[in-house]
Amino acid sequence: MICTNCQQDKEHTEFHKDSKKLNGFTSWCKECRNNARKTRYWSNPEKQRERVKKYRDSLTKEQRYKANRNTKLKQAYGLTHEQVEEMKRLQDYKCYVCSKEESEAGSKGLVVDHNHTTGQVRKLLCGPCNTALGLLNEDIGIFTSLIEYVKEHNG
Repeated sequence: MICTNCQQDKEHTEFHKDSKKLNGFTSWCKECRNNARKTRYWSNPEKQRERVKKYRDSLTKEQRYKANRNTKLKQAYGLTHEQVEEMKRLQDYKCYVCSKEESEAGSKGLVVDHNHTTGQVRKLLCGPCNTALGLLNEDIGIFTSLIEYVKEHNG
């Protein structure tokens, strides 16, 4: 595809998706769009902050929550709120490890678990299971030792 701003021929991955366009992509590449946004912002930052504030104020509390949640999920895991909701449905709204209902899963409900080395998303866990996994550094040896410890002292 050719960017209509810089006139360079680039891969489709270098363009944002846009369902309103016939080809499904924006006409400017990501780099040109980002540069234009930065230029517009820094030409009058106060005006841009006011524009964003006005937009946020126009949203309902639920819309703001969903927008913030989408941003955090996308940045951290590459997921949307809808994808996480589908994961919950597939897990019957329960922790994958202990089967605790979402309503009993702690203040954050079910959370996205991921491999800290690869970044790959795994399943949804309750807060305590996710915390335990992290505190034990996902070390199977420590888990095994703990199982033996509990058997020995609770037998």
